[in-house]
Amino acid sequence: MSNDKQQSPEQRLQNEFNRWAAPLGEAIALVGKAGIDRHAYVELLTSSIFPAPSYKIYGGLIAEGKFEPAAFAAPLGHKDIRLTLAAAESMNVPMPLAS
Repeated sequence: MSNDKQQSPEQRLQNEFNRWAAPLGEAIALVGKAGIDRHAYVELLTSSIFPAPSYKIYGGLIAEGKFEPAAFAAPLGHKDIRLTLAAAESMNVPMPLAS
């Protein structure tokens, strides 16, 4: 039985979001610190290997540094991270970004 089947659809969706959103934010922060235009970097990504609307929308918001108003309340994000970490721990999967 797949471990994904033990999670609700909402948990699976949140896990998927966390898998790409955190690394995207880290990459944008890195290129920005290196002096590379963050918007140009997001444009490069979203016009080539990551054309999904979610990358364009969230990548653009991250590149702009537009973090407020929050899309959802911090306690909900914290709950999602706790659920992700609990699922990962139960399956012995390291989650260095979530930790």
